[in-house]
Amino acid sequence: PGRDEILVCIEAAGLCHSDLSVINGDRPRPVPMLLGHEAAGRVMELGAGVDDLAVGDRVVLTFLPRCGDCAGCVSNGRTPCAKGSAANNAGTLLSGERRLSRESGAVHHHLGASAFATAAVVDRRSVVRVDSDVPADIAALLGCAILTGGGAVLNVAPPAPGSRVFVVGLGGVGMAALLVALALPDVSVTGVDPDDRKRETAR
Repeated sequence: PGRDEILVCIEAAGLCHSDLSVINGDRPRPVPMLLGHEAAGRVMELGAGVDDLAVGDRVVLTFLPRCGDCAGCVSNGRTPCAKGSAANNAGTLLSGERRLSRESGAVHHHLGASAFATAAVVDRRSVVRVDSDVPADIAALLGCAILTGGGAVLNVAPPAPGSRVFVVGLGGVGMAALLVALALPDVSVTGVDPDDRKRETAR
């Protein structure tokens, strides 16, 4: 890893709809690209300048790193980082570098993670340390599904006490929204999905 980067041993990675959107062309990205961004793993190696993590720490990969300096980063925390968004669109790490290659040339990063591999070099600002007792397959969900679904409930449409919340679609993101809404005081929650299995899981 380069400066401010870490090497992560990938322990678990989920297939997110964002990955599928790159595959089917709905979300154009530079190719070739190594997909996968909803993941967790353990730190294998620290690059220069990384002094707040240790080898062996379990980390969750996040899909939008924050530079900490742009207008988005110094605002309310809900506005995407301009530099992180640009890096994601270009298929690079936050530094603008690529750490993936094959014989025919460079391979682009997906959302700064590229977690469909046994290991990934990522920017330090693309990971969050979690307790080691959090199972890797659960921790991986924190990086996208729970962040997206739970974040929508808490940051986009926070329900007031006495509110009724309807969650339409009980996939990974919808289930995360449902669980976060259920954890709020005095909020009634209803989940809607045409799939009997998903409705049963939600019960």
